[in-house]
Amino acid sequence: MGNDGGTLPSRSEILGKPRKREKKPTNYWRFDRLTKKRLMPPIVADSRGNMFNKETVLEMLLNGERMTHLRGIKDVTQLNFQINPKTGNLQCPITLKDQNVENPDPFVFLPCGDVMSKKIVDELLLSKGKGDTELKCPVCDKPTRDTGVIQINSDTGKLKVKKRKTTESK
Repeated sequence: MGNDGGTLPSRSEILGKPRKREKKPTNYWRFDRLTKKRLMPPIVADSRGNMFNKETVLEMLLNGERMTHLRGIKDVTQLNFQINPKTGNLQCPITLKDQNVENPDPFVFLPCGDVMSKKIVDELLLSKGKGDTELKCPVCDKPTRDTGVIQINSDTGKLKVKKRKTTESK
């Protein structure tokens, strides 16, 4: 027994080193996901929650560039939102809270395009019951399904844009 060459690990070897936290950009909801320019109305969002200037999307489509999930203007929804005049941030029309670093509560948009705090939508879903997935938008009163609720800028990954090959006829 013994003499097998085994080692006794120390506590620091078992636990490892603490992981570094990823820094998320603090103003990513203020900038276009393609051009990194400041968002200016009219603002649109795709089915993944990425926000764009409508002008940027139109230019991209006219130049023949495509994204895997954006093939036409029908693939985006124009957002109806409220902006706080003092800070310039997105503001929930119901709670009147800004989307900023101090308020990390995510904002969502419904198929009608209205933008609001995710807490409001969660409370509406809880009040509906388990089997009922139909809810009414608290801003415009249009009916929608809970599957149509999309979180804005949920993933901060980079978008891939494909350029369509154009063939010139000679």
